[in-house]
Amino acid sequence: MLHAGGARGIAGCGARGSTAASSPLASSWRPHALRAPLFHAPRCPFRTLRAPQLTVVNVSRPSDSPVPAAPRSFEQLGLQPNLVSALQGLGITEPTDIQSLAIPALTQRPGNYFLASHTGSGKTLAYLLPLVQALKAEEAAGFVPRPKRPRVLVLGPTRELTEQITGVAKRLCHTAKFRAACLNAYRSMADQSRFLAGPVDVLVATPTRFLQHVKEGNVFYRDIRWLVVDEADTVFEQGWGPEVASILAPLRTKPQPANVLLVTASLAKPVQRAIRELVPDAQELKTSTLHKAVSGSSHQFLTLPPGANKLQLLAEILGSDSRRSQKVLVFCNTMDSCRAVEHFSREEGMRCVCYHGEMPGEERQPIATSLWGDGGVAPLGCTKAKLGNTYFNIADELAQDEIAHVRLLRAVLGNLSVPQPLIDIGPAFAAAGNAAASLALNKSITLDPLFSPYDSDITFLHGAFIFEDVGATAYAGAAALIVDKAYLTAAAQILAAEAYHGGAVRFALTKLNNDRAPFKNLPGLKVRDVIEAISALRDAVDGPADTDQGIVTLNRGKWRSNLNPADSNGLIYTRNTDQVLRIVYLGGSSKGGFFPNGLNGGIKSVSS
Repeated sequence: MLHAGGARGIAGCGARGSTAASSPLASSWRPHALRAPLFHAPRCPFRTLRAPQLTVVNVSRPSDSPVPAAPRSFEQLGLQPNLVSALQGLGITEPTDIQSLAIPALTQRPGNYFLASHTGSGKTLAYLLPLVQALKAEEAAGFVPRPKRPRVLVLGPTRELTEQITGVAKRLCHTAKFRAACLNAYRSMADQSRFLAGPVDVLVATPTRFLQHVKEGNVFYRDIRWLVVDEADTVFEQGWGPEVASILAPLRTKPQPANVLLVTASLAKPVQRAIRELVPDAQELKTSTLHKAVSGSSHQFLTLPPGANKLQLLAEILGSDSRRSQKVLVFCNTMDSCRAVEHFSREEGMRCVCYHGEMPGEERQPIATSLWGDGGVAPLGCTKAKLGNTYFNIADELAQDEIAHVRLLRAVLGNLSVPQPLIDIGPAFAAAGNAAASLALNKSITLDPLFSPYDSDITFLHGAFIFEDVGATAYAGAAALIVDKAYLTAAAQILAAEAYHGGAVRFALTKLNNDRAPFKNLPGLKVRDVIEAISALRDAVDGPADTDQGIVTLNRGKWRSNLNPADSNGLIYTRNTDQVLRIVYLGGSSKGGFFPNGLNGGIKSVSS
C-alpha cells in the first residue's frame, strides 16, 4: 500500500504541503505498523503499462459537510489555566471532538474507559491533559511524589509510539510542572534506572521494558493511579495482551486500585472482546469519525488487469515526475513482503530503506530521524554524557526547554522557518577550550584531555556556561529588532527562561569555583579560572566591548558571587546579532566554530 502520508506514529512522511493519500495496489497489501520500505526520489525510468482501472474517492472536507456545533473551549471543559497556557504555547486553542468527550469525563467521573477515534484526532492530549490535572490536584491536597513510584503509567506497543507520547508530555511539563520519563529499548536500563531514582509523575513505556524495570526493583506499582494502554488494538493484535494483563493484575489488587484507560483508532470485534475481557466495566468514549476516512484525503484505488505485476506498477507510480521529489511510504502486511519490495526497489535504482518492528532500535532510530526530521542536518560530536543524577536532570530540563523554544519559534514563524544547520557540539568545544586557555595564558595550549562537556559534571557546567549567557544576552539584544507585540512577548518569555538557565548554571559553578579543573597539563587550574578564561574569550571574539563577566567579582573590596552579569543598574547587558555570530562562529564572520557551514536564516553573516 502506497502512502504519501502515514498512520499515527509515522504521520507526516510525505512531501511538505501534500495531502494524505492512499492507493491500495492489491487487496493483499494492507497497512501494517512498522513494516514499511521508505523511499526517496527514485531514478528508475518510466515504464508503459496497460493502464489499470482507476477509481478516485475524495473524502469531503469539513467545509463540504454540515457545520458541526461550535467547539467548546478548553476552559469550558474544566481545564486549569496552566494547562490552557501550555496548549496556547503549542498553538492549540480549540479542543477536538475526542478531547471534548474525554476531558470532562476523566476529570469529573474517574473510572475505567476506552477512547476510540480516528488517527490524528488528538487522543494523546485527550487523556494526558485530564490526568495531569488530576496529578496536580492531588499534589495541592498534600501528596508528595516519591522516587520509583509513577502515578500515571502509559503503555505503548512500539518504541516509536512511546517516544512520541513522551514528546507530547514534555511539551506540557514545563508549564504544568510535572516530570515525564520514557522506558524503551532506545536507552540503556542503567540510564533509565538513574532517572527513575528520582520522582516521576508520568511514565511512558513499552510493556516489556516496564516489566524488566519492575523485576530489577527500579519501579513500583503502589502509587499508580492510572494505567493507559495506547494503540490498544495493536497491543492485543500483536500479542502483548498477556504482558498488559500481568501489569494490570497488581494494579487491581492494591489498596487503591488504578483506573484503566484503553485508547484505540479502531474497534474491530476481536479488539472489543479483548477489551471487555480485560476491563469489563470500561465505559465507551468514541467519536462519529471512528472507522471513517480522514476529511480532505484522496484515495486512489487501482485495480490491476489479469496477469499484471504489482511491483512493476509500483515502480511506475514511484517513477512518475510528481513523486520524484517526495518521500513515500509503502506499507506491507508481512516482513517478507517488506524485504521483497525493498530488494526490488533497489534493483530499480530507487533510494530505499526497510523499516519494521524486528529491526534493532539502533538501526531504526536513525532511519526514523532522517525520514521525519525537519529537513535539518544531524549535529556533529554527540556522545553519551557521564553525568551524575543531579546534573543529568539539570541537563535534561535545559534540553527540553530549548526543544520547546524551537518548536514555538517554528510554529510562530510558519513558512519562514528554516531547516537546522550543521551544528558541531563535539570538536568545536575542544577548539573553544584550547582557544580560551591559550588566550588566558598568552601562549598556545592544547588541553589534556581535550575539553568536552560530556566528560563530567564540571565540564558539563563549563559547556553550559558558554551558551546560556549568550542566549540570555542575545534575546535581550534582539528585542529592539522585534516590532510585533506578540513576538516581543514571546521573546521576553524565552529571555526569562534563558536567564533562569544561566543563573542556575552560575550558581552551580559558584559552589564549585575552588574545585580543580580536570586538565592534566594545567594542574593548578581551578573552576573559576576556566570560567574567567571562557568569559575573556567571548569578550575577545564578540568585538571591542568588555562586558562579559565571570562567576565571581570584586565588589566592595571582597570577592563575591556574580549570579547576575549586569551593569551598574542591575540590568543584564545585551549582544547584537554580529556579536552573537562572532561567538558561535568562534571569531568567524560567516561560518566556523559551532556552525561549520554557517546558519540558514536571513541573519547569518557579520555585517561589518
